[in-house]
Amino acid sequence: MIVRPFKPATEPRDLNPTDKTRANHIVERVLALDTKAAAAQLADVLENFAGRHRNLLETFELRADEMEQALAAHGTFSEIQRQLVGAYFLHEYSFEASALFNPSIVPHPDQSGTPAGSLRFILSLRAVGEGHVSSLTFRAGTVAADGSIAVDPTARLASSPRVGYRVPGPIGDEVEVIFKPEQDISERVIFPVTESQSNGIEGARFVEFSDGGRTTYYATYTAYKGSDDLYRWEGGQAILKPQFPWEFVQIGNCGSPIELEEGWLLLTHGVGPVRKYSIGAVLLDKRDPSRVLARSSEPLLRPEASEREGYVPNVATPAARCGTMIRSSCHTPYRTRSPTSRPSRFQR
Repeated sequence: MIVRPFKPATEPRDLNPTDKTRANHIVERVLALDTKAAAAQLADVLENFAGRHRNLLETFELRADEMEQALAAHGTFSEIQRQLVGAYFLHEYSFEASALFNPSIVPHPDQSGTPAGSLRFILSLRAVGEGHVSSLTFRAGTVAADGSIAVDPTARLASSPRVGYRVPGPIGDEVEVIFKPEQDISERVIFPVTESQSNGIEGARFVEFSDGGRTTYYATYTAYKGSDDLYRWEGGQAILKPQFPWEFVQIGNCGSPIELEEGWLLLTHGVGPVRKYSIGAVLLDKRDPSRVLARSSEPLLRPEASEREGYVPNVATPAARCGTMIRSSCHTPYRTRSPTSRPSRFQR
């Protein structure tokens, strides 16, 4: 559960004149309360939401400041009035109530204290809440020397970041988001900020880059704001098309390719009869990735009969859609579905 900005409008678009009128009516009603009534109302809000969120009074004040651009001229708020006004423009949002899926996985930047042969990791996950709005959230965990995977307990609270800056650019806005250092990785949630993200941020594919002793994590993700034409997707070159029955409906990648001595290993997801998702693999030439060296004619992984329920049924290892991590000689996608024991065949 997290507190999110509430406007009399659909986030994150700006308020139109009607929305602003409604917002100002709310403020007028707050200002009409006498000092005692305003203090009692604020105390009731704090008692009702105590222990559910961090630094509520600070959050209320920041929200009141954000709303100033939409408000008509008014006298100076008292501290209680400003906090109460801010509270009226926030709401609780259960950000992962509908689904939690499509993770990517990267090595944790801090491996201190990790047992020999083990590896700490960070997962990014796609969370879906009310209105089917997607956001990004995170978990940490460890792959042990024996290959077993343990995910750390989730923090009790959740927090969204402060926007450091937002600068328009030729290919979209550049946005800096800042979390406080004391906020646990599993507490952090990133929601849509720009107009192009207004209908959600789908699973991010994080990749670790190291250059000159500096490590940076980059991610690509899908943002959607709505479109009048869903049939035209400009640009790009197709290097794979559905070829085998398990992928006749469609085929897609599962995160970034993995660099091996033999070439680029790319995990793929294919959709077959009754919209059943399975996972395959392709080996691409190292110097010319458009050249396919081999691909699996049968799935590597497919849903088991005992694990075909949930938010999206008949989907095998949705984690593999967004990212994979190499540990020793193993390629370890974090799995939420068990693989079948059936081996896959590669076709050159």
